Formats: sequence, structure tokens, C-alpha cells
Amino acid sequence: LMTAADYTVTVSDNINAGAGTITVTATEGGNYRGSASQTFTIRARSLSDSGVTVAPLAEETYRGGSDLTPIPAVSFNGRRMALGTEADFTVTYQNNTDAGTAKVIINGRGNFTGSREVTFTIRPAALSGTLTLQGGATVGSTLTAVLSVVSEGAYQWYRNGEAISGATEASYTITEADGNAALTVRFTASGNYTGTLESAAVKVGKQLLTGDVTLTPDTTAEVGTELTLSGIANDVAITAESEHYQIQWLRDGAAIPGANGLTYTVAKADRGHTLTAALTAAGETY
Repeated sequence: LMTAADYTVTVSDNINAGAGTITVTATEGGNYRGSASQTFTIRARSLSDSGVTVAPLAEETYRGGSDLTPIPAVSFNGRRMALGTEADFTVTYQNNTDAGTAKVIINGRGNFTGSREVTFTIRPAALSGTLTLQGGATVGSTLTAVLSVVSEGAYQWYRNGEAISGATEASYTITEADGNAALTVRFTASGNYTGTLESAAVKVGKQLLTGDVTLTPDTTAEVGTELTLSGIANDVAITAESEHYQIQWLRDGAAIPGANGLTYTVAKADRGHTLTAALTAAGETY
């Protein structure tokens, strides 16, 4: 048998994964001469081995559509592993833009093999910006809410601070119920943003009372003749009682006390005077 004095042993390429070499060389001047070599394999360490640890990733906040790419802290037996194609691992990302759960896939390189996954949370960003109203402020007009930021979410319109049932779109058509009221809209964000924005109030103006009225007869009338008022006011036939207007009969432009119906009987006091009838807007709408 050879003894330690007969040879020396050297080992090369024995640190990183791959092929290592052991070389036995005869001691010069001894009983042997020459050398012999033998290769051996160093396997890459699997990332799933217990010695490989990955620190939890901190939460991130949505960043306006930009990819979020936190670098995981990966260690082997307490030693921090290096990131890079020529180092210990590389990373790829999934679902790392929008609010929700994102994934980091760690891929072994060099002395490490296999893959490992870790997740992190992307929180919605706080909603900031303005919510303004555009459009007319009279009955029949349409108001449109305009956001200064792009966000998913829901709208709710309010009349004098009270939610309007069914008014949950970005646009709202003003109704008669809104006459003389203050309208606002509130936007509640979802998805990538959280929080609410509320518009300034818009005061709804009263609608102009329009139409066409006639008197029958429309020329001359004798004392005792019944005059009749008829016509259309804002596309609706004139009635004796309305929450939107009041009827007033006039003698030479002056109101006749108590003459507020659809008909008027000519009196002696009217002889030689001009009689007319007027509709005057009333209530909250006109």
C-alpha cells in the first residue's frame, strides 16, 4: 500500500456546482512516479432545501400603473445570496401592477437550481384629486361628474344632502324634484384606489315658465259674459290649480281680487276696461 509519503493530493474546481477534479501525484524521489486524476460532480443546491430561506416581502402601494418589483432577500445557511444571471438567482413577477396579490418567482442560477415563489400585497393608493360638475343647472339639463384621476368606483348623486335613489351614474339629468335644490355627487373609489371625493354643490335654477294662453271670447264681452282661460304651460294643459303657477285676472293690468280661476264673469266694474289673465310661476320648479 502507498503511504502519505508516497503522494500528494490536490483538489480543483471544488467550490461551485459543476465538475471538480482530484489529482494524486507521486512524491518526487519516492517509490512511485506520475499522477492520476478523477472527476466528481458538485450538484447545485435546490432552492426548496431547508437551508434556503426567503424573507417575507413588505406590502407595496399601487403606483399609478407602474410595475412593482421588490427584490426578495434570499439566504443559504445564513449567507445572503446574490441576484443576477451570473449570480445565485433571478426573479420574474406576475400580477405586480394592480392592487391585489402579486407573485415573485425566484429561479436558481449557478450553484442553485429549481424555483421558489413568494407573494406580496399591493395596497390601493389613497384617492386624491378633484371631482367637478359640468353642464347646465336647470330642470331638464344634464350634469356630468368629471374626475381628475382615472379610477374604478361608484357614483351617488345627492339632493340637499340626501341620496337620490337610482342616481348612480357619472351623469345625471335634473328633474322637477330638483328645482331650487343643491345637487352634489360623491365618488367612492375601488380597485386600485381607496377613498371618496365629493363635488361642490350646484344650485339648480328654476325653470322658465313658458307656453301659450288664450281668452274666449278674445275680443269684446258684455257684462255677465263668462271669459275662459285656456292654453298650454310648459307642455301641459293649464288647470285651475297647479303647484307650478298661479292664475290672476287683471283689469287694465291691475289684479282683480279673488279672480284666480280658469273663468271670470265680466262685472259692471269692468265696463270700459281691458281684461287680461296672467300665469305667474310659483313653487320650487318654475
